[in-house]
Amino acid sequence: MTPPRVTVVIISEQQAQLLLKSESPAGRGKQPVECGDILNNSGCMEYQPASRQLSVSFR
Repeated sequence: MTPPRVTVVIISEQQAQLLLKSESPAGRGKQPVECGDILNNSGCMEYQPASRQLSVSFR
């Protein structure tokens, strides 16, 4: 199985609150407007069997 590729963006506090309050699937599917830049903002998700957690490291 190929691990999923994850991409992150920085969003404002107001956008985060709106995402949490959104109950409709259409509201969750919209891409938020970026408020900042992250270099190397994508990576492959890794499974840690000892802790049973998924993680991605961004440099």
